[in-house]
Amino acid sequence: MKEIKNNTDLRKMICKTMIDVRSGSCDTAVASEVNNAAGKIVQTVKLDMEYSRQRKETPVIEFMGE
Repeated sequence: MKEIKNNTDLRKMICKTMIDVRSGSCDTAVASEVNNAAGKIVQTVKLDMEYSRQRKETPVIEFMGE
């Protein structure tokens, strides 16, 4: 699997995992771990955004893209 550089890559990876589960080529336990990790990534982005908001700054979050 290629590196996840931004939210679009993360979304594609999650969708591919769902397709793989449906086709039977991915175990549901693995899919659950992928989902868990993705959720944690999203939470860190939210935390970065909230921190910037509290400091009245414009967040610069590479993961969110341009």
